[in-house]
Amino acid sequence: MSRFFSPFAMAAVLLLAPVCADAQSVVDPTTAEFDPSADHNATVSGAPVVDRYDIGFYLIAAAQPFQVNQLGKPSPDLDGKIRVGLGSRPAPALLYEARVSAVGPGGAGLSAVSNDFTFSAPLCSYTASPTTQTMAAGGAAGSVAVTTTSGCAWTATEGLTWVTIASGSSGTGTGTVSYTVSANTSTSSRTGTLTAAGQAVTITQEGQVPPLEAPSNLRIISRVEQGPSLEDPRGIGSAPATSEDNALVGNGRLAAAV
Repeated sequence: MSRFFSPFAMAAVLLLAPVCADAQSVVDPTTAEFDPSADHNATVSGAPVVDRYDIGFYLIAAAQPFQVNQLGKPSPDLDGKIRVGLGSRPAPALLYEARVSAVGPGGAGLSAVSNDFTFSAPLCSYTASPTTQTMAAGGAAGSVAVTTTSGCAWTATEGLTWVTIASGSSGTGTGTVSYTVSANTSTSSRTGTLTAAGQAVTITQEGQVPPLEAPSNLRIISRVEQGPSLEDPRGIGSAPATSEDNALVGNGRLAAAV
């Protein structure tokens, strides 16, 4: 037997957060509170009818959600209500309403809309890693990880003729900047700066290795002349000169022993 969700099986979502008494909408809510589906614990052929709950954030009176977060399948509290964190926040400074849905093999059961709520702009801080990179002379690809709070926007710029941002020139929340470095045809290294989320990333590229200096003045000879010596009478090289040989040479006479 198949089971289908009733669209009225869910209670309206209430988003809980501290709020001023005269405020019309909840500001910076953190939690969704709702009555679970009547099928929360039901099974068909041993399989659960409800696999999970999703919450959709809608602009006021919109037909489609601006963002959907999966909530899992939390157990109800002692009073029978489910209370669960909202997950990642949608864009700030917009007015939202929400619907929660029970999702399972038979489809989804959607609640009525919640109260209105909004999110203020977060206090944003950013880190980028790594902040220094060394690239080979032949060119390469690199990346920088940007870490920040959900909802915090950032951009990345390079300002270098030899560095190109391939993806991640802008983002919201944690993300990655990917870039490529062109080949360096010079023998000198070069250094430049890429900026990601306001953080300086120093890129150093090695220069080409200069060609090796070649030997010079090559000649082919039969012996190596190093100081006074006598020709070996056997024709196999030079024999070191003895004191007696030097005396003979000094007297203008050259004798060779056999």
